[in-house]
Amino acid sequence: MKFYLPILFLVLGMCFVSCDNSGDEPQDPMANVQNGGVNAGNTAQAGSGATSGNSGNSNSGASNTPVTGTENGYAWVDLGLSVKWATCNVGATAPEKIGDKFEWGAVTTTGSYTTEDPYVLPLEMDAAAVNMGGKWRMPTKAEMEELVSNCTWKQKVIGTMNGYEVKSNVNGGSIYLPVYYDSYNRIGHYWTSSLSNSNNNGYGSPYCLHFDEESITFVKASLRSYEYPIRGVCE
Repeated sequence: MKFYLPILFLVLGMCFVSCDNSGDEPQDPMANVQNGGVNAGNTAQAGSGATSGNSGNSNSGASNTPVTGTENGYAWVDLGLSVKWATCNVGATAPEKIGDKFEWGAVTTTGSYTTEDPYVLPLEMDAAAVNMGGKWRMPTKAEMEELVSNCTWKQKVIGTMNGYEVKSNVNGGSIYLPVYYDSYNRIGHYWTSSLSNSNNNGYGSPYCLHFDEESITFVKASLRSYEYPIRGVCE
């Protein structure tokens, strides 16, 4: 009996050691770091894409939620596009108001169009930049075409004013562009800051947004002596 006792204690000791380690296998000390690195990398990429991918548009495109704010006291709406759009025309106190109308390159309602031919109006000839201040300016042809191509245009009446609700297909944000009567029809024209290569009366023709009651919306060249309203944009 004395001969078997040491053997019995040895077997019991081995069983005890085996059970004690069965649920506590050694862990790779880099596992958590590696997993954390992968997760952190995915988060950074998503956040970076949401912000930089929308050209600083407050990640509205990623969240599909329109963002609003102000610049120098004037309200803007982020439509998920390359620039933010003002909620009112230059000189207007409400979205449905036409506001002031300008000849191209003039910064006052009584001013005359510029006889210079800048490819894009400099800020001192930009009615939105001069009258709204801050980071505001007139939209370029490309930015106006972006508004046309990436939004749904629907006729809408506010009070007695006809116009269009321009709703973003990117994030659902919207602005309202009123129309006005000219000698032909109830239409809308809004200046851009861009000049075309076509020539009228010895001068290049600036581009403007055109839309009418027939839901025809496009960007075209016009005469710089015409007086059109302006809707500002900011970065």
